[in-house]
Amino acid sequence: RGIRDVKALECQESLFVSHETEDHHKRTGNRLMSLHDIDKKVERLLTFSIYVSLEGDDHNVGTKSKPFRTIERARDEIRELKELPAGGVNVILRGGTYPRRAGFKLTTEDSGKPDSPITYLSAPGELATLFGGSVLDRKWFNPVTDPLVIKRIIDAKARGKILECNLKTHGLIDYGELRRRGFNLPRQQPPLQLFVNGQQMTLARYPNDQQMHIGRILNIGPLRNDDKFSKQGGTFTYTDDRISMWTAANDAWINGVFGRDWSWSFNKIASIEPKGKTITLAFGEIYGLSSNDSFYAENLLEEIDLPGEYFIDRRKGMLYVLPTNDFDEAHITVSTLTDSMINAINVEHVTFRELVFDTSRASALHINGKAICIESCEIVRQGDRALWMIGTDHTIASCNIHHVGGT
Repeated sequence: RGIRDVKALECQESLFVSHETEDHHKRTGNRLMSLHDIDKKVERLLTFSIYVSLEGDDHNVGTKSKPFRTIERARDEIRELKELPAGGVNVILRGGTYPRRAGFKLTTEDSGKPDSPITYLSAPGELATLFGGSVLDRKWFNPVTDPLVIKRIIDAKARGKILECNLKTHGLIDYGELRRRGFNLPRQQPPLQLFVNGQQMTLARYPNDQQMHIGRILNIGPLRNDDKFSKQGGTFTYTDDRISMWTAANDAWINGVFGRDWSWSFNKIASIEPKGKTITLAFGEIYGLSSNDSFYAENLLEEIDLPGEYFIDRRKGMLYVLPTNDFDEAHITVSTLTDSMINAINVEHVTFRELVFDTSRASALHINGKAICIESCEIVRQGDRALWMIGTDHTIASCNIHHVGGT
């Protein structure tokens, strides 16, 4: 009230604004406000928008010309409002990729209202991406020279082509773990995964595109209700002599179907005995083992033989990969975020629009509340779920969801 030309604010270092009646204005004079105050108190009230930019600063005031740097700062700014303005608040993210090292957390105090919703969205004509990965520089990769490593590679043609990257040297120390999972078993968070130009690479496996069948069953192993189910597994014989070359692998797993056609399982190899050609599993199978079971093995340094296959030595923090044809110019990333990208608990009337949720080991959004809208967003490269939502009146509309590891 009292401002005739809003655009004039941009060319004024200071100006006088009256918040009082004309009579009171004559008696008390005008109130002097700095441009900083104008930005925070006037432009905000006129637009009801808060801006975030990769070029911003959390000490700014959150306007288009002086944006914040993080969405956390924008969230906190909304918390300071005594009352949400009619029509709600827009948190506008300027285009670019926003690295995420932790999930964005919203609680009850971050809720909107039916007539005053809070919306997080990309700026018009721009695209904001929340990115839960880490970029690996191609310069960090070098040919493998350790003779002990080279000796373990079975494919002679691949030995001289495999590259290594010391993740630990570049501050990456949490690689996660491969864990027991499968049909009717608890969910587990996947470990760090490798992507090249957005495509998920393959954890080194054998066979590359087929499966093996077990031989004779020597021990069916404990079933689901057995006290030893999570402590030991069954034993069977194998017929492929290549398996006998994996005795140095201490974290090899099998991926297959056991006991029933629907009972998919990911089970660790406890031991390999080349003399008797036997594999003993670390955990029991729900329905035990049967002669029709099939599987392939993975997480084997020995079996890197196709472009894109990789293996991580978790003790050394070393990533080994057989590079793809476009590797030298590629965008190379690994998934590092272990939280849900958005974690909203008891939150109402909040919308996420035209945003990209890219790469995590968990889920893009973990929602509990009412009237949360996910609209025109892209959800990609999530290790577990795309979205997990409970409550009422939620909306998921016009989203592109792909390359999700869970559900």
